[in-house]
Amino acid sequence: MLHLQKQNSIHLLAFCEFWERLSYFGLLTIIVLYLTNVFLFSDERSYTVYGIYLALSFSFPVIGGMIADRLLGCKNAILLGGLLLIIGNSLLFIQQIYFLYMGMALCIVGAGLYKTSSTTLVGKFYVSNAGEHGSGFTVFYAVMNAGAVAGPVVYGIIAHFLGWHYGFLLGAVGILIALLTQTFLLKSNDVDPPKKNIYSAFMLTLCCLIGLSFAVILLFLHPQLFERFLYCFGILVLLFIIFIAFKKTAQERRHIFGLILLNCFCIFFFAASLQVGSSLSLFINRDINRVVFGWQIPTTLFSALDPFFVVLAAPLLTMLWNFLRARQREPYSSTKLSIGLLMACLSFLCFYGSATVSLSEATGHFDTVLIVLGYFLLGSGEMCLTPSILTAISQYCPNDIQGMIMGSWFLSIAFAGYFGSLLAKFSDHQSGISVTKVQSIQIFQHSFLATAAITLAASISLFFLTPLIKKIFRH
Repeated sequence: MLHLQKQNSIHLLAFCEFWERLSYFGLLTIIVLYLTNVFLFSDERSYTVYGIYLALSFSFPVIGGMIADRLLGCKNAILLGGLLLIIGNSLLFIQQIYFLYMGMALCIVGAGLYKTSSTTLVGKFYVSNAGEHGSGFTVFYAVMNAGAVAGPVVYGIIAHFLGWHYGFLLGAVGILIALLTQTFLLKSNDVDPPKKNIYSAFMLTLCCLIGLSFAVILLFLHPQLFERFLYCFGILVLLFIIFIAFKKTAQERRHIFGLILLNCFCIFFFAASLQVGSSLSLFINRDINRVVFGWQIPTTLFSALDPFFVVLAAPLLTMLWNFLRARQREPYSSTKLSIGLLMACLSFLCFYGSATVSLSEATGHFDTVLIVLGYFLLGSGEMCLTPSILTAISQYCPNDIQGMIMGSWFLSIAFAGYFGSLLAKFSDHQSGISVTKVQSIQIFQHSFLATAAITLAASISLFFLTPLIKKIFRH
């Protein structure tokens, strides 16, 4: 009976996270087109806004985790974050430049509370069973990525038939449904007891979030400050975690430093994965034969392949890990991370192969087949990596800072987005300089090969560090 209650709670949290991911990835899919078509932004300015939004949306979960740990608790943090997301999406629906930045700022701050707390709450439902941890996070992450698949498709259809801004209205309604579902159906007091002085904590949090929202708007208006902010923010968070770690027992301190090490390796994977929206999209748009039976496949549909294959790989990998666990041969968490990095390497070798086929001007669609295979490997690698690191955080991190460490994982993805943009610059076509198709493909080849080499080096390094990591996490 207790196990069934846990499963129902995980399914409810996954349903709520589905709507947040649909809103987030839907916005990411259309925001550049929305800015260039409605607000007439230049390409460069649109990409800058896109990059800032992407990085900040993965930076603020650290703050959201701290607020959930120390002030509100997970369920109340999800509620407040969801309300901010509803207001933010509603403001984006209004086609005015001031409401645009305000809406994006509220979405960033709201998501920082929402997704960290929901992920942390999943871990709280499993106290000691590592196998249940992994299975719970696999289900949760698969449903999350179902939202990531639906977002680009649904927002794209709505934009085509109704207009760009109507997708934001759908996001607001979806998150409202999620909040109502959680409020009336989710029972979490046993694992997430209410905090004391909740009214004072709520008002303090609200004041902090308003200040943070104005800071985000400032970064949108002055993007030259952003890179400096990201480095300073990352250093401050790391120093604060180290400060907290030295207040813990020796074993807890080892666990915290071990989790930071695993988070650092996640940066290499997501630096590759997040190129889906940059160099990969440009390569597919410019140099791949997308015409099938006389119909040209829109480039935006390829954006849904990565999360689609994440969802597809989830049950297959769950069965594989359960099969190996029953025979006491399940790989260790860091080994799964190493496998995920290796699959990222293989995926970019597929993209490199696709560029080589395009360069040879061979007939047929083998270049497109290699692109799809690359996306499959990338999605499968993500399902190897992400549930494993989330399981490690919920299993080994001290309860009172679990939200903050979960947020630091999201922060590692923010840095990955920035480093991924640096890797993507290997494929930069300088404005004002005309290049032939052959030159264009060769530029992309260099970018894909560099990414494959970096992820391979990270995979091998982590594999050989696994014995040390096992010692760090020993009970």
